Amino acid sequence: MEPTIFVIAEHADGTINPVTYEAVSFAVELEKLGCGKPAILVLGDEIHDIAQHAADTTGLDVLAIQVPDLFRYNSFIYKEILGTVLKELSPAFICAVHTTQGADFVPSLAVKLNAACITSVERIIEHDGVVAFNRSIMGGKLQAQVQPTADKTVITIQPGTFSRAPQHSGQGMVTTNTVAFPTDRVHALGTKLGPGGASKLPEAKVIVAAGRGISQKEH
Repeated sequence: MEPTIFVIAEHADGTINPVTYEAVSFAVELEKLGCGKPAILVLGDEIHDIAQHAADTTGLDVLAIQVPDLFRYNSFIYKEILGTVLKELSPAFICAVHTTQGADFVPSLAVKLNAACITSVERIIEHDGVVAFNRSIMGGKLQAQVQPTADKTVITIQPGTFSRAPQHSGQGMVTTNTVAFPTDRVHALGTKLGPGGASKLPEAKVIVAAGRGISQKEH
């Protein structure tokens, strides 16, 4: 059975971002609801070890797209190559995590695939026997329930809402394809972290927030 749900793995410096496994848990839940078979897609250069680790950790098959010299995330290359690969594979769902990276490339990927785009999903629900999704809007004051009607749906998962220990039985296998990235419109010279670095909020064990209501020091 060919995969109909793909999770786009987020990785850097030879390591998969742990939040990727939250998207895997989301995909496994979709599988349990009859939405098809999930798999993981890893994009970049020298990614075999990353792909094998993902397969061993999750039990899912992994499609490794080897892109020469793509050692760090590049939104243009991700959109172009993922758009081409996923158009051919034609999955029903493409999932990523709503990090700064996921929020950066997912909307344009959805446009390229002529797919529905649902961001910051927190929960899977069923509406009239059909899968739908719950997401917060208006700064969390309202909960929107959204049901895709397109053949393909690109989804981002709100970090912290699904388990990082996906429950899936099986032994994952890695398939590797090599794709040259397009250079007709842009040439990637590389990327580096800005002065602030990456946000550690999804990794925090304790988050302290204070508003105007805190008032006194003892509060």
